[in-house]
Amino acid sequence: VLCIKERIPFIETPGKGYVQDIQWLLREFGPFVSVPADVPFVKASDFWLIEKAFNEKTSLTGVLPLSLVPKDLNPVVYKGYAIVGLNAVAEEAERFFKLSNPLLALNVNTPEELKLAERVANLIRAPR
Repeated sequence: VLCIKERIPFIETPGKGYVQDIQWLLREFGPFVSVPADVPFVKASDFWLIEKAFNEKTSLTGVLPLSLVPKDLNPVVYKGYAIVGLNAVAEEAERFFKLSNPLLALNVNTPEELKLAERVANLIRAPR
């Protein structure tokens, strides 16, 4: 409703599941960069880095080395990396793409994670 009210363009997928929707998006629009709405601290530079590395053939899965993940966070870990949700999606093979923004590890799915994100946002905005 907000997108319609604010005239923000959006894409409505068939809604048959994550994988099916990704496949549909690839067929309709070709390769793309994606990020979920529950990762609040993505910066323009994060997008720029993954877009610069993207060849539109090999998918890139944005990851953080575990050494960069703040200790109070519990991200999804796969093959020794935190999966952060910033991805470049293509039809062929897939590889990890290392990012360096530690706040990408904060994924907001619970009220507690929302409170933590709000505290972090207040710290970031605090005058120095």
